[in-house]
Amino acid sequence: MNTLKEKLARISRRTQRHIRFWTSVLNYLLKEPSIPWLSRTLAAITLGYLLSPIDLIPDFIPVLGQLDDMAIVPLLLFLTIRSIPREIREACMAKARRAPIRPAKSPKAAVVIILLWLAVIVLILRAFSRLQVSGR
Repeated sequence: MNTLKEKLARISRRTQRHIRFWTSVLNYLLKEPSIPWLSRTLAAITLGYLLSPIDLIPDFIPVLGQLDDMAIVPLLLFLTIRSIPREIREACMAKARRAPIRPAKSPKAAVVIILLWLAVIVLILRAFSRLQVSGR
């Protein structure tokens, strides 16, 4: 008899496998020279979000914290995958099945990602402050 805890653990393992697979696919896509710039940009944003140590909405916020992982990640993956030409997508998926890429856990990469998030936050705050000044 499966308990709720066992079912959730099984779903979690399956989701982790899917995310690892798509992380590999995105890595291969970014190495592909022939993908369009929009697809490359979406792939970079999606991969950055997947690997980022910072969530858009922190997980400790009830419901919303989990909702971003359950909604934003699949949406980004869907948009990215749909924007890539079919032949390239299938070739990268085949590469990911044959030789999955395991992202290295690098403190330097974590620092870079955090700095990028801080830069985005600063840019957003500057944009809002300009709106407030011009709105007066």
